[in-house]
Amino acid sequence: NILVDAGVGSEVFGPAAGHLPEAFEETGIKPEQINKFVISHLHPDHICGSWDNEGNPVFENAEVILTEEEYNFWTNDSNFDSADESLISWRPLAMNFVRIYGDRISTVDTTSDISSGVSFHDLTGHTPGHCGIRIESEGEQFLYTSDLLVIQDILLQIPEVSFALDVDREKAAKTRLACLDMLATDKILFSGGHIRGPRICNVVSSGSGYQLEG
Repeated sequence: NILVDAGVGSEVFGPAAGHLPEAFEETGIKPEQINKFVISHLHPDHICGSWDNEGNPVFENAEVILTEEEYNFWTNDSNFDSADESLISWRPLAMNFVRIYGDRISTVDTTSDISSGVSFHDLTGHTPGHCGIRIESEGEQFLYTSDLLVIQDILLQIPEVSFALDVDREKAAKTRLACLDMLATDKILFSGGHIRGPRICNVVSSGSGYQLEG
């Protein structure tokens, strides 16, 4: 069983967040049955649901897989000498994740296979190792785009603009333009960490930007 990202958790972001346990109950899968835990990037809203209130790992039997670029960025002190204040404030949470999962963490490159039909898809720019997850089966494709569209309405209409928390704003914009063009051209179903709805959809060209259909 593969899990991609763990959401925000309730300890850091409050009781309105942290609904992953309920989602597990709905699927009938238990956290201890997850054997591959894949991380798109180490922002807190993607990792803080992976430990409990006592600081124990929720996915105790899982191999944790993230990109080498992402791991190296967050664990290198020099990257935060003049970083955005939000990134500086989020770094302890990323380091907490690294400490909790320790030697269970495996690092790979941004296009590595995860399992049969499942692979990383390079979406770097938002963070140095930010990736989507591509699923392919019987000629069909689905792409989880993580934080490609952090502010859905604005970044669909004006995909060339940057978001304040993009580490490399120019690269993030180029990545977004290329990915949206690919999704629209190849008619690939997708979703993301901040898609309000429809949650699984296609994207089509609309004027100088894009809109969702589904």
